[in-house]
Amino acid sequence: MIDFDPDLDHLGSGEKYELWIVVVYATSENGSRAVAEEVVKQIQEKLERKYRKGGVWTELDLRECVSRSDTDFTYYDTYRYKLSRLEYLSLRTGASDEVGNE
Repeated sequence: MIDFDPDLDHLGSGEKYELWIVVVYATSENGSRAVAEEVVKQIQEKLERKYRKGGVWTELDLRECVSRSDTDFTYYDTYRYKLSRLEYLSLRTGASDEVGNE
């Protein structure tokens, strides 16, 4: 789930999106927490590599990137965040450039 501000398609020159990402995992699936935590790690690394220069965020400002269980993700959260399905992405070996590539 993703939340960003401002909620506009295009920003003016020099403005950055503030970005919050929550990877929600199913408590009913064994090992899903570990997978979600690995996804969070990969997202953070790739966004930092692409959008963080000299310790400063450019184009976007990653405010939060965390994993939460489906039981911790609240009803309110479903309205705050936008659903972004990433099922087509894989954590298979050698797929290290799939998130955030240009």
